[in-house]
Amino acid sequence: MDKYRYFFVIGCLTCFFDLFTVPLITLGIPLIYYIMLTEKRNNIIGIKGTLRLIIMWFLGYGLMWTSKWIISDLFFNTRTIDGAIQKITSYTINTDKVNINIFQSIKSNILAFNQTFLIRLIIIYSAIMGVATCIYNHKGIKNNIPYIIIVLLPFIWYALVKNHSYVHARFTYRILLVSVFGLLVLTVKNYKEG
Repeated sequence: MDKYRYFFVIGCLTCFFDLFTVPLITLGIPLIYYIMLTEKRNNIIGIKGTLRLIIMWFLGYGLMWTSKWIISDLFFNTRTIDGAIQKITSYTINTDKVNINIFQSIKSNILAFNQTFLIRLIIIYSAIMGVATCIYNHKGIKNNIPYIIIVLLPFIWYALVKNHSYVHARFTYRILLVSVFGLLVLTVKNYKEG
């Protein structure tokens, strides 16, 4: 199976099993692992390759989600599509009941993730070391960009699905593991190359 189909299938399976709790873990961790493997074979995936794989995952995720609505409406006449559109609107757009900005969403998830001293230490260490080793290995910054894109994915998710991420931070904070893992991998990679 080629890499694009692989990420498409992962996106489909994530939508089927995850129930909108921590979907990006199934994108971020395999993508970091895939980039590491391709670099080990002296290939560079690059920015375009990374973005294509992300798009394939989101296509699988989105198409599976919409197919569930369509099948439900066609066979059971449940008006699922109308309800889904209302849900999507409530998750992403501010309303009278929920008026959350992007920064509140990100802050609530970081605070939920940041509950114990050890986790705080890991977050601070990974952030400092990730940035420091990128500066240290400034010649290889082009090869770091795919990792940086992956590190930013949870924050993009929180910005897009801000209301849901704010209200359900007690479980959506877990996608920050993608950022922490990406920063730690980036630290080791830059240290070895530098």
